[in-house]
Amino acid sequence: MPDYPDFTSQINIVAQALEHLTIRQKYGAASRDHDATICYKDSWQTLLDLTGKGFFYAGLLKCIDPDVYFSDQIRITIDGEEIANVTWEDIYGFKLFQPNLFPIWLVAYNVSTPLICASVTQGYTFESSYLLEYYHKSTSSCIIIWDMVYANIL
Repeated sequence: MPDYPDFTSQINIVAQALEHLTIRQKYGAASRDHDATICYKDSWQTLLDLTGKGFFYAGLLKCIDPDVYFSDQIRITIDGEEIANVTWEDIYGFKLFQPNLFPIWLVAYNVSTPLICASVTQGYTFESSYLLEYYHKSTSSCIIIWDMVYANIL
């Protein structure tokens, strides 16, 4: 632009022939995935497996286990990188009781009832994949219920 140094630029939207102006990331419409599954002893269970680009809005993960086995693991892998692999006991021990930068935080933890509930932190983006898995270590089976909201394009 004339009369301006190289490091200064101004945008004249009226003068430009823009096809569209993007103000937010374009990940498509929000989607919801919710289900329940039985997890058996010493096995990984895939709860959510997404491919493509996307944005994670929010999620809830609930374990109903008559034994309430606190060393069960929750693993989140984004774009092939494991970003969280923690037990219920870790989450409680780290005092992750409210939304924060860690991918998982505790919503309910009651040893007298067979219920533990965690929320998956919002705002994570992925370029190729998002994987949420659960590992059950108890002697009996447990029920895992999840409810996830995300936007995803292939």
